[in-house]
Amino acid sequence: MLGAAGFIIPEALNKFGANCGPEAVWFKTGALLLDGNTLNYFGNSIPINLILAVVAEVVLVGGAEYYRITNGLVSILKHRYSLPQLSQASLY
Repeated sequence: MLGAAGFIIPEALNKFGANCGPEAVWFKTGALLLDGNTLNYFGNSIPINLILAVVAEVVLVGGAEYYRITNGLVSILKHRYSLPQLSQASLY
């Protein structure tokens, strides 16, 4: 859902007169990173290193996937509140 907001909001702001810059569209952001340029949001230049962006994404998405694989809150809730009616079949 954040991906949808990431391309709708900048385009809507540009349409209604906000100065997001000509590059504030979702399909040009990746090209800017590959060229070594900086991102420009509301007139502020934000330097982003492509390697750092990839590492941050791997860590954040990997952490979320690890949390999902280990059953996340379900295993915590079972131990804290001792809910025996929760089975693996009912979780999916």
